[in-house]
Amino acid sequence: MAEVAAIIDAQAAGGIVELRDGSLMLAQGDNKCQISTDGGLSWGQAQPGNVKMTGIGGLFRLHSGALAIYGHNGGSNWLFASSIDEGQNWSEPTSICPRSFSFLYNSMIQLSTGRLLICLQQGWAGAHPDLLYSEKSSYGQWRGKRLQTEGHGHI
Repeated sequence: MAEVAAIIDAQAAGGIVELRDGSLMLAQGDNKCQISTDGGLSWGQAQPGNVKMTGIGGLFRLHSGALAIYGHNGGSNWLFASSIDEGQNWSEPTSICPRSFSFLYNSMIQLSTGRLLICLQQGWAGAHPDLLYSEKSSYGQWRGKRLQTEGHGHI
């Protein structure tokens, strides 16, 4: 069994892609990148990424061969950028949607048509406005019905 080498932050979002030379690139956390040349058994020192984002949500390869990255820069929008030179340089980030929406990290894919698809959910502060949370257990009341909820208040 292979030992897993330390990576930047196992709790942070991000993504791993195989580069054209066979190495792996991990983009993660607060715009940090690491490279592995041995299939992920070990990772180089974390280096600052050169994409204009402070939070990386995901990284993947487009059908064109370019790399795609998405995340945020601390502002009010989720952003998308691409690289045609294996992550050495990135396009100027463009807005995907407002940060009032949250997305599932590593959920963006490219469809066979070329269209990009990402899973989003409308965010709200603290709790769903129509869900009254029970003080004990994981049950709540929603529109007159007692329902079991999971940790993030979804029903």
